[in-house]
Parts: sequence; structure tokens; C-alpha cells
Amino acid sequence: MQTSFPQDIKAFARHFLKPYRGYFVVMLCINIFVAGYITFQPYVFKKLIDAATPLLGKDILIRETLWPAALLILLTILNNLAWRLNNYIQLKLLPNLKANIIDEASDYVHGHSFNFFQNNLSGAISNRIADLGSNSDSLIENIRSLFQSSLVIISTILVAWIVSPIFSLIFLVWVLVFIKASFYFSKSIEPFSSEFAGSRSNAIGNVVDSFANAINVILFARESYEKKYLRNSLNEMVLKDQALQKKMMQYAFIMAGLTISVQAITIFILLYFGSKGILTAGDFALVFMLTLNLLDHVWSFTQRLFKISEELGVFSQAIDFISIKHEIVDPINAVPLLVKTGTIVFSRVQFFYNESQQLFEDETLVIEGREKVGLVGYSGSGKSTFVNLMTRTFDIQKGDILIDDQSIHSVSIKSLRDSIAFIPQDPTLFHRTLMDNIRYGKLDASDDEVIEAAKKAHVHEFSSNLPNGYQTLVGERGVKLSGGQRQRIAVARAILKDAPILVLDEATSALDSVTESLIQESLQLAMKNKTVIVIAHRLSTIKAMDRILVFDKGRVVEEGTHEYLLEKGEIYQNLWRVQQGHLSE
Repeated sequence: MQTSFPQDIKAFARHFLKPYRGYFVVMLCINIFVAGYITFQPYVFKKLIDAATPLLGKDILIRETLWPAALLILLTILNNLAWRLNNYIQLKLLPNLKANIIDEASDYVHGHSFNFFQNNLSGAISNRIADLGSNSDSLIENIRSLFQSSLVIISTILVAWIVSPIFSLIFLVWVLVFIKASFYFSKSIEPFSSEFAGSRSNAIGNVVDSFANAINVILFARESYEKKYLRNSLNEMVLKDQALQKKMMQYAFIMAGLTISVQAITIFILLYFGSKGILTAGDFALVFMLTLNLLDHVWSFTQRLFKISEELGVFSQAIDFISIKHEIVDPINAVPLLVKTGTIVFSRVQFFYNESQQLFEDETLVIEGREKVGLVGYSGSGKSTFVNLMTRTFDIQKGDILIDDQSIHSVSIKSLRDSIAFIPQDPTLFHRTLMDNIRYGKLDASDDEVIEAAKKAHVHEFSSNLPNGYQTLVGERGVKLSGGQRQRIAVARAILKDAPILVLDEATSALDSVTESLIQESLQLAMKNKTVIVIAHRLSTIKAMDRILVFDKGRVVEEGTHEYLLEKGEIYQNLWRVQQGHLSE
């Protein structure tokens, strides 16, 4: 897993572009050649005109003008070859670069805590990663074009000196004013660009969130409401976009005025010098073509600069968002967790989500190795938090949690989570095949091992009715399957993982009575020689547990067997009485 990510644009460029520096060197050489061609071509054309003008109508015209004409053709051929080479380099460079950026950014985001994903829409996260990948080729192309335009501008000023230092001086002064104004304007555009990028990510995130909850939209007939809800975020995006475009239009108007001024001054001086006989026809053509080149590339320079500023704003925001430091990380010199019996110890644990939501305070308890323990309590009492702390989904503020006398804060997170199999109450699946979803519990499992686990969890019974059997795609979050079918797949995945610690969060709640009884048999086999923690909502499912822990406000207030708690446990008695009352109705 990616444990670090560039914190700013410079670090980002160094990290991702360094492996391709050879390609960039070649691109640099190509751009130097193309810039030279753009500037040198008008000079060769001037030579051709000066040579041809006194010889028009004479037989020696072709012989005297052959070399500049041939040079023009050769330069055009070389320029085309240079561009084809540039296209080839981009073909080799850009797709791989974008893939690497998306790969590393996604990998780093996977390392964020669960809290990060709770607080950010998945669509907004994906959009920011996509911004880094999709804008990378555009940014490189704009920087390349900016560099080439810079070379053309400099060489144009130098070549103008051949005709007259006056033209060279006019070009120089005008370029300095134009570029200084461009830098000023581009800098002022960045905050507008950044705000637009943020509003766009939020709007796209809301669209994705709406699609992810399509079943709620359908069942509650809230299509009109969703349209209005999404429209609000889209309106915000439109306002930010319009503010950005308005700013760019204002600057473009000013820059156009500067462009017209230099063109007018140059033409006036050309006509004046021409009337005095100071310039040849070739000089006249050269200066005119240089002026057009200069205007074209200075304007291109400005547009690229604006575009780069806009893209850097998007990049900067995406990097700032993605590169947030991981909240939960491996300790220095982390070692693998080695589980023999699976004894779990909470030692004076203190934890709170925030100051007003404190759950565990100086909590100490022990779950013996291979013990089967049920966790019960009212909603919000700390049952799920207990498991989340054990898996380091969240980190405690004080105290320690040990598994077989090894602090979970001194071992690698991967080895910790590899040692725990989890069957959630409401499992979600990947939009992959049935086989892939089960194999997620043990990535190197053979097809036979996957099918064997599927049989134990009674997945095999319904898989044969699917269009492509185990190769059937189950849909986003497993929407093509029923809740009971998804839960059976989660059970199969845990059976295949065969971890020494097994956690069940009411793992059979979505099953019918017949299937539940069958899977209970499979679960009993899966529980053998394992430490088992069952988060129970239906108390009947934990009657056979070795011990039951009753949670209230983050503390274990009662513990014992089912029979003992029915006699001595006040909260447990109330929970049991309420559930039995519901069952008898």
C-alpha cells in the first residue's frame, strides 16, 4: 500500500515525471528544433524573395533561387518528421503516466481511515483522482507549448535585429509588457479556478451519491426532489465557472488591445521605411511574417499560461485533498502479528469519536483464546466500536489492545486484519463475479477451494441458477442478488479466509429460517478452534456462547452465560423480555 503521496505540485512533478525524463529530453530537443523552424523559415523566405525579385522574367531565376526554395521544402519535411516523433513520444508517455498517477493516488487513498470515507463522498474522491490523471496530459501539452512559444518569441526578437534594431526593440518592449500582464492575470485566476474545481467535485460527488442510492429514489418516488437537490450543487458549480470565465474574458479583452497596438505600430513603421527605400521586399516580408509569428505565439503563450494556471488550481486542490496524511498507520519497525490462541485484551482503553461522544473510558477486559463471546446492548452502546478498535478501523486515545500479548499498535495493520475474518450484517459486494467476491477472503485460493467454501455457506445452491454460474457479475454493491444471497457470500468469504479470529455481526439476520439453520451448521464448523466475537441483535443467536458481554455507554456492565444473565442481568433481562414479547405477538 502506498504510504506517502507528494504534498505539493513540485513534489508531484518530481515523483511522477522522473521515470520518463528521457522522453522529456527528446521532447525538449524537438521543441527547440520546431521553434527554430518557425523563426528561420521567414528568413529563408526573405532570401528567396530578395533573390527572385530582380530576376523575375529571366531564365536564371530558377537556378539562382533553387537553394532557398529547396531549403524551405527540406525544413518543412523535417518539421513534419519532428512532429510525428513528438506524437510518438506522447503515445509512449502520456497513457502510462496517467495510469501511474491514478494507480498511486488510488492506492494511497485506500490507506486512509474509515473516518475519511465517512466524511467524503466516494464520487468526490474519484473525481479528484480523475482530475490528476486526466489533466496531466493537458498540463504537459500546455507546458510544452508554452516553452516552444517562449523560444519562438526570443528567436523572433533576435531575427528582427537583422532588418532593423528598431523592430527588435519594439518587439522586446511589447513582449515584456504583454508577458508581465499575463503573469499578473494568470496569478489572479488561480483562486477562481480552485473554487470552480471544488464546486465541480462536490456536484459530481452528489450525482454519484444519488445513483448509489437509486433504490431509495425509486421506492420513495423522489426523482423530482433529487433533480432539485442536484440542481443546487450544479448551480453553485455554474456560478463558480461563470466567475472564472468572466475573469478570463476581461483579461483577454485587455490582451487583445495590446496585440492590436503592436500590429499597428509595426505596420506603420514598415510602410514608413518602405517609402524611404530603406527596406527590401524580402525585409518587408520578413518583418511582416515575424510580426504575425510573434503575435500568434505571444497570444498562445498567454492562453497557455492562463490554462496552466487553471489546471494548476485543479491539481493543487486535488493533491491537497488526496495527500492528507493517513490517520492510522503502521508503527515504525512494525512486525507481523502471530496468532496462536487468539487471546484479546483491552487494557485501560480510552476512546471517543469526539469530546461529546465518549464511549470507552479506562475499559479493561479479556477474551480468552478460542472463547466464543457474544456482545449485546442497546444501539450506540459500543458493540461495533469494540470490534472497530480491535481491527484499528479507529484508534484509541489511551491504553492498549493486545492479541496474544502483542500490542496491535506495534504490529502491521495488514497482518492484524489478515488475522480477523468479518461477516457483516449488511454485506456489500464488488461489481465483479461471484467467484471473485468469495475469493476476496483468500486471493490465492483455487477455484475448487472457493467452490468448497461456497458449498459450506450454501451459495452453491443458488449459483447454478445464475446466468453464468460463478462467473456471473453481481452488480454494484451486489444489487443483482437478494440480501440473503449476499449474506451467504459473506459467510463463504469468511470460511475461505479461515482466520484465527472470527467476528460476526448478526450474520444470519437476512436469511430465511431454513437457510439460517443450514448456515448455522457451517458457522459452527467455521468457529472451531477460533476466537469468536458475535455482535448480537437477536439474543437467541448467542444462547450457546461461552460468555456474553452486555455493553452500556462503552462499558461492559454485565457478563456471563445466557442462563446467568437471565437470572442476574438487569439490562440483559430487559432486552430478552422485549424480544420475547415481540416474538409472541
